[in-house]
Amino acid sequence: MTNGQATTKFKVISAANLPVTDRNSLIDPYVIATFSTGTSVRTKCLKNNDAPVWNESFPVTLPRRSTPPGPGQSPSGFSGTVNIVLFDQNTFKDSQVLKATLDLSTLPPSALSEPFTIPLEPIKEKYRPIKGTASLTLCFEGSGADTYDSITSRLCGVPNVILESKTKTVIFPIAGSKGLVYASLKYERRNIFDVTLYVVEPNLALFLDIAINAPRRSMDALVASALASNDSSTSPNLAARTLRKYESKKDRAVKFHRSTSTEGFPLFGDVKAFEVYKANDVPAGTDFASIRLIAYRCEQQMQISADKVALAHGWKGALSFLTAAEHLQDVVVDRKTEEIYMEIVPGQSMLLVDYDESNVDIKVAILDTPENAKLGYEMYIKRQICERTMACYNPPLSRMDGRIQIAKIIQLDDVDYGTSLSDIRIRSFRLNVPLVNCSLHEAIENVITGKA
Repeated sequence: MTNGQATTKFKVISAANLPVTDRNSLIDPYVIATFSTGTSVRTKCLKNNDAPVWNESFPVTLPRRSTPPGPGQSPSGFSGTVNIVLFDQNTFKDSQVLKATLDLSTLPPSALSEPFTIPLEPIKEKYRPIKGTASLTLCFEGSGADTYDSITSRLCGVPNVILESKTKTVIFPIAGSKGLVYASLKYERRNIFDVTLYVVEPNLALFLDIAINAPRRSMDALVASALASNDSSTSPNLAARTLRKYESKKDRAVKFHRSTSTEGFPLFGDVKAFEVYKANDVPAGTDFASIRLIAYRCEQQMQISADKVALAHGWKGALSFLTAAEHLQDVVVDRKTEEIYMEIVPGQSMLLVDYDESNVDIKVAILDTPENAKLGYEMYIKRQICERTMACYNPPLSRMDGRIQIAKIIQLDDVDYGTSLSDIRIRSFRLNVPLVNCSLHEAIENVITGKA
């Protein structure tokens, strides 16, 4: 039984030990893969090559299973088959040489992220390799990104799931949280969606996070691109500003917002949310297996105001970038991007002062260290409601020729004019007992299989 569809990428990587098909040359191979949905994909032909490497990826939409995976079935939830034929290109008529049929419901978990190899059977006896077996190496790149229609078709009728068709929102409990944490998906437009975590009990000391494990182009490459886009007379600072504008449109598209209420926000029915953590504008097509939902019981480890950090490095009054770079003590200065880094906790976190064309942004840079994997961070303003955004970097954001490796940057948005640094607070939490630590894909599968 199938219910709903998901899009993934089918990658044809390489073939090995292909047979001799011509007297005077090697085989000219290409692959055609036909899915049970009717979709067919074809690789390029690689001439005179008995060990071809294609590395070609094709987006495909596959059926999802609505029932729990049985013995030997893949937890990806895919169903159907794919028929694979390896051809030899000829002058007049191409020859079918080797074949294989792959049952998608039996894919191993590793097939969603790592290459796997299948044997190829000769279509005719004359195409059997002299020694050994011909093989094909493949990969499915991710467990699939679900559309709103596919999600609702899979979750319709599932207990404890709320479907709101007008707002295209799906709300569901997360397994293992004992009913304390819910999640939602809201499809804003065709190309983006929001992911939100809700705490539905008051006065719980929980640290919430949504980690999106999406690749990011290296900062060095972006700097080079920004410089190259201007003529040789362009200053590095202008190129850096160009770079930041590019980042804001591309790499920092996802924004994270945290809000709390002692009285609670209406969620559904009589249920209220007392803490909300939201990832805004996640690009459609993002693999649900790459979105991690996190809720930990925690205890506060550190709290400090931004002015204490700045004063410890000699900051006094309003400073221009050039003045700050010259007079501050024990700071790291990035003249390319006009940023100044001041240590908060050595080796763990830094206060980042980012000079832009018209303003100065105060941020917290969380370094890419093993210790920080056990900590959660928060930045807020005393007695003021504001939005917090967080950019996550994987691989880490590299600064100062690799001396600084940043995993996350937290920034406050729409700060009231005249806000004092003494009102900006930075906190870290020791993460203790996990209530939730699973991918969005796993969370949805747990609801479908009755584990939530």
